[in-house]
Amino acid sequence: MKQSVPYPELDTPAVIVDMDKLEANIEDAQCLADSGDVKIRPVSKCHESAEITKMQIKAGGIGVAVGKLKEALHMADEGIGGILILHPFYGPHKMEQLKELVSRPNIELHACTVDMVEQAEAISEVGQAVGKKIPVLLKIETGIKRFGVLPGEPALQRAKELVKIPGIELVGILGHESSSGLSENTKGGWDKVCHEVAAVMAATARLLRNNGIPIEHVEIGSTPALRNVPMLRGYPEITEIHMASYIFGDIGYVTQFALPMERVSLFVLTTVVSLPDTVPARAVIDAGSKTIPLVPMHPQYKPGEPGYLFDGKPCFGQIVGRPDLWLGRLTIVNGVVFFTDPDKKVELGERLEIITTHHAILTGVHRRIYGVRKGKVEKMLKDVDTGSY
Repeated sequence: MKQSVPYPELDTPAVIVDMDKLEANIEDAQCLADSGDVKIRPVSKCHESAEITKMQIKAGGIGVAVGKLKEALHMADEGIGGILILHPFYGPHKMEQLKELVSRPNIELHACTVDMVEQAEAISEVGQAVGKKIPVLLKIETGIKRFGVLPGEPALQRAKELVKIPGIELVGILGHESSSGLSENTKGGWDKVCHEVAAVMAATARLLRNNGIPIEHVEIGSTPALRNVPMLRGYPEITEIHMASYIFGDIGYVTQFALPMERVSLFVLTTVVSLPDTVPARAVIDAGSKTIPLVPMHPQYKPGEPGYLFDGKPCFGQIVGRPDLWLGRLTIVNGVVFFTDPDKKVELGERLEIITTHHAILTGVHRRIYGVRKGKVEKMLKDVDTGSY
């Protein structure tokens, strides 16, 4: 029997968000922040949507944390203040964007992030040119193995250098819990990482303050650490948290115990466009690697374990309500779905919803995100391209 077509007004492939789950995830995160006696500054780099950011602020969030300057300019255009630029930046084009941002009369910039004196000096030139001190946070290396200065004495020495630079004001320190610091990917492993990062950040904050550097803000956060936020009552130095991906989730975050699969709110809507007469039996969908991140993963298995592969192919996403379907191949425009149970197939024209392995890649390449509720499109959550990172 021919099935009804969900969201018939949408062309596919499309990125859709379940509004009920989105709202529940935002509310849960705010409750956890309140229980830890910290503020939450929602991170928009996973969605780049002013509409979603405003929902998060309405729930109790303070401002927004962005990944890049173009994103900051977009949020400012939408009247959103309390903007934190999470990642260090450098170069003349970036400084021109910063100058445009801080030159606006009503801009509320929480801080830029630095980990080197050279970055701070470039920001200092912008601050002196516009006649205002630009607030900065010092990035602390807490195990992510990306950028940041080591905690403790190295952070103190860098902070002493930063406070001497005109045109900026050192207002705090910033850290991040990361899977890079895990000895094992278990709930206990994440508990350990969260306590270690909080303790290191609190100790570094005390060290700076005891040496005459009166920082105001001590900030941490990552989505897998969210359920540990209540323990931050034991670290009064921590002032706020930054989380991004808790509002959507994906297979990766499910495997990191950040949220259960039933709370994932972001999906790719795709259509079955071909049912070739082949063995093994398969269907072709209209979403390929231009739509779905080419990152293989499966929530129950690891590489080399039984069940990780089907017909020699890893999984690139989980199809909602159909554990018998295996998204085992992505070409540029199309995906190939294999039938693990030959008695269960799909129909030509049937629409499928896919939970992807990495939502931030997905939302970064799609200009439009649609909010849906109870089978109907409710609103446009994103309709802007803020450019590549």
